[in-house]
Amino acid sequence: MILCSVTVFASNNVSEIDIDVTVKEDGSAYIVQNWYGTFNEGTENYIPINTDDISISDFKVSDVNGA
Repeated sequence: MILCSVTVFASNNVSEIDIDVTVKEDGSAYIVQNWYGTFNEGTENYIPINTDDISISDFKVSDVNGA
């Protein structure tokens, strides 16, 4: 019998999240999140957002190149 040891490393890692919020006079807000980390696994990442009492419009995602 041969035993094999495999070390697993997480390929995606968020090291920092910067959040900038501007609240407008009408109560709406403009929010910018910058996520910094290593994203090598897969082509998608998920941003958890609790939307119980809010609506989201003009939602955009881009990478460091603006794409």
